[in-house]
Amino acid sequence: MRPPLLPGRSQDRSVPQSCRSWRRYYNEERPHDAIGNRATILLQNHVGASSPPT
Repeated sequence: MRPPLLPGRSQDRSVPQSCRSWRRYYNEERPHDAIGNRATILLQNHVGASSPPT
């Protein structure tokens, strides 16, 4: 049996559900070196922002 692709997550899910979970993890939880070890969701342009994130 292969280890789970995401820590703490089961592989007994359907493919679409697994893809959604992975995308959420990648964009909302996982830190990215290229943007200062922050999650990509933190770069989202929030309502009222005067300019896009840099």
